[in-house]
Amino acid sequence: MKALVIRKRDFGESDLIVEFLCETGALHSGFAASAKRSRRRFPHQFFLPAIYNVEWTRSAQGGQLKRIASCELDQAFPKIADHIEDYARWASLLEWMARSHDELGQSLNYFEALCGVLHSSESNQFHTAYHRFLIEEMRRHGVNPDLKDCGSCHKAIHAESNFSVLEAKVFHTDCRPGWRLTLKARDFFCHVLSDESRIEDPPFLSTEDLQCLDATTLAFLTTQLGLELKSQNFLRQIAESSLPTARDQSASF
Repeated sequence: MKALVIRKRDFGESDLIVEFLCETGALHSGFAASAKRSRRRFPHQFFLPAIYNVEWTRSAQGGQLKRIASCELDQAFPKIADHIEDYARWASLLEWMARSHDELGQSLNYFEALCGVLHSSESNQFHTAYHRFLIEEMRRHGVNPDLKDCGSCHKAIHAESNFSVLEAKVFHTDCRPGWRLTLKARDFFCHVLSDESRIEDPPFLSTEDLQCLDATTLAFLTTQLGLELKSQNFLRQIAESSLPTARDQSASF
């Protein structure tokens, strides 16, 4: 089965527990016995950004943790691993995907989308694909910033602007401070959020544009969704506390 390595952790002196995102969309943890000692069986050490072919066998105890029978490289993407900043970006996407599974309880299949980001590195489009993934996640979770008019004077913005992560609005540079957004970075942001994003090509992004997006997209997505999760949890707690218990119901008849 094809899979991506999401994270790994040490288990004892030489073993590893590795978590995979499988092509089915499921997350599976596997036990790699003596992985740190066996460069023959696991030469990649589950490090490279890559697509793997994984086979499992059940543990002898019959538990939920599967023993990894083999894990072979299907396709590696060394350009990402060669640059620490790009490797950090890739790791942030994996962490985000795992968080969406764990915290939101959603069974969304991220496998194809993440493989698409990996393949984009071969055509030197990794940064653009990375930001597209994050912005599309905003759409998926209903986290939509207001990027058209100034949040202070309410006039249209036709130049560089400042973006407020907490307020989810853009401002003229002389109206309000915030994260700097170039015009093309804002246009790209708006394009991916729009319904036409799959029909037309996005604006070309320079290194400066990408740096502006680096400072905004992941911070905005995690901050806004975090606020939303907190408010939902708070409302659910209020609702649960206001529900009559079985004891109250029997007493009311």
